[in-house]
Amino acid sequence: MASICGKHPRWVERLSPIAIHGGTGLPVFPVSIDERSRVSSHESLQAFGPSLLPEKYARGELGGMEIGAERLDSRKILRENAPTSPGIYGYFDQNGRLNYVGKSKCLKMRLLSYFSKLPSDDKMARIVRNSKFIRWEPISHELLALIREQELITRWRPSFNRQGQPERRQPAFLCISDRDAPHVVVSTRISPKTRNGFGPIPGTGRLKESAQDLNHVFRLRDCNAQTPIRFTDQLQLFPQAFPAGCIRYEIGSCSGPCTGTFPQNDYRDQVKRLNDFMSGYENSVLSSLQQEMVEASKNHAFEKATMLRDQIRNLTWLDRRLNDLRRARYDFNGIYPVTGFRKRTIWLCLSSSLISSAVVLPTGKRLAAHALKQIDVANSVNQNPLPQDHPTVLMQMILISWFRKNPDERNRLLSYPEAISVCENRISR
Repeated sequence: MASICGKHPRWVERLSPIAIHGGTGLPVFPVSIDERSRVSSHESLQAFGPSLLPEKYARGELGGMEIGAERLDSRKILRENAPTSPGIYGYFDQNGRLNYVGKSKCLKMRLLSYFSKLPSDDKMARIVRNSKFIRWEPISHELLALIREQELITRWRPSFNRQGQPERRQPAFLCISDRDAPHVVVSTRISPKTRNGFGPIPGTGRLKESAQDLNHVFRLRDCNAQTPIRFTDQLQLFPQAFPAGCIRYEIGSCSGPCTGTFPQNDYRDQVKRLNDFMSGYENSVLSSLQQEMVEASKNHAFEKATMLRDQIRNLTWLDRRLNDLRRARYDFNGIYPVTGFRKRTIWLCLSSSLISSAVVLPTGKRLAAHALKQIDVANSVNQNPLPQDHPTVLMQMILISWFRKNPDERNRLLSYPEAISVCENRISR
């Protein structure tokens, strides 16, 4: 083990403040590096920071190494020290900045692949060339590794990570505007005041197409705010028809609230039909579009049939996405138990598909009392909340995606009353 006394390299002086900033809150002692202590000394220089996941039982002991000049030397150290468990890993540059965060079902095999003679991906070689150190953190379960990886990407914004970056991957929401003539808009941000919001939904490009199709199918105007609104039931000294502000009225895809020929109550009925479709109450509009497309094809109106086909595809895709969200918010309320280290179980507290907290399955009174408090907090959260920041949005998408890929895992969910009963039994012993 290298001594902490004596003169140390300049790069250690630069790294020490970075390690404190990394969230450990502990002082970092300068150390010298040599071939015999590359693994142990590096463990005191870098830290990933705090986590939603409990230490010891969900997150294992941190490990790491300095990347050697020779590929085979790095492979030897990884074979001897890297664990075979799931986990996350990070590549740091010589200034202590995090270049890349990844996850793997087997850390050892994944890290060794970066130092193979011919890496499968050129990006892997570029990450190694631009990095000085590797850090790894064993995680007890694959889902927890996904959560931890997203935590670190959100916190540190590594330059080599493209997926999961808050400013790059921005799921959006469909909202019904609160104007006098409401219509569907796409928004990447919402607030507690947002009403009639639906999401988050990945795929912003297709979501914008779907929003346009919804406005056309339900004949809602999408003009700018400068275009005046004139319903027939508005009091006017001399009622008259006004020219339409755009071509949509002429082709029948807008009811024309700017023309003074359409009643406001009828427009509200169209908005209600739209809201019913997006809420999952009624989707007969899809079958109506299907029949209309068939008729257009029979009449050789192929351009119209093609347009209707595209609308059906987009709205069917949207209906499926919204249905997944509705099911998730209804089903994912309770405790999801996952495997932890040391033969323990981790409870993920879920509220309307949002992760509220993570606690260790209580084995004694103290842990049971702590778990009970966390469960009470999660159980008291308002049902069906919309996530209002990108980190929460991304976490929700990870959770929904996990259960979509592993549908049998739904059967392992515990209701809050069941979890509370377990805790109370532990406390009363």
